[in-house]
Amino acid sequence: MALGSLVVGLGSLAIGPALPDVIDVTVNGSVTGSGGVIAYCFPPPGSPPPGCVQPGGPGSGPYVEFASYSFSSTNTQLGTFSDSGSATANGPYVMQATAGSYADQNITATTDSLSVSLTGGYSASDFFGFNSSEQDSISVGFDLTDESSVRLSGGIFPGFASNVGELVDSNGNTILTFPNDVMNVSAILPPGMYYLDSSIGGSDSGSFGSRASGVDFNLILDASFTPVPTPEPRGALLAALLAMILGGCLRSRRRHAG
Repeated sequence: MALGSLVVGLGSLAIGPALPDVIDVTVNGSVTGSGGVIAYCFPPPGSPPPGCVQPGGPGSGPYVEFASYSFSSTNTQLGTFSDSGSATANGPYVMQATAGSYADQNITATTDSLSVSLTGGYSASDFFGFNSSEQDSISVGFDLTDESSVRLSGGIFPGFASNVGELVDSNGNTILTFPNDVMNVSAILPPGMYYLDSSIGGSDSGSFGSRASGVDFNLILDASFTPVPTPEPRGALLAALLAMILGGCLRSRRRHAG
């Protein structure tokens, strides 16, 4: 009986916290985009069509019509968030042309992980020409309650980045910076507030096409947290061990005395 108590007691001392706590997660994000499309105009002979122009001036070439769009919004919630815009050149005597783009954010959090996904893309049809651009920015704040090892992985795919990503503390000090490619970096973090920040954009353009679509950027960041084992103070371990041995001996004597 005393030996069993001793084994159980030592096992409970050896086991540290199973998981850290990532709590009070906040999201501060924004998505923006803009673009336009150019369509052919087909005017009757000798009649300049309303809304259509010759970009180089009279007699410079075919008549075309321009249409543009833009979008902008903010995100403060976990989960999926998206915004988009589109434009159609659709005036008199026009071969209808359309173009549009979107920017998405997907943020998830558990007690020991964070995941950020940022995506932007476009589509166009029946165009003389089109252009598109999208931007995604995000800052995910969180409170880490236990000293932990953080492991960051992910990567960036088509696109350019003004700030692929940083992990900063509450004073704005940079802990880790993510390279502009597939990554896997780590660091030890003491308890405290931190921010996982990223900003990325992409763009595309085309001419003389019936249909086009694509992804301008795709950024994925995954953060996983593992607690750093905290050894018990030598004195505390010895005291607990002696208490368990003494308890076992007393129980043994009582049984013999009975």
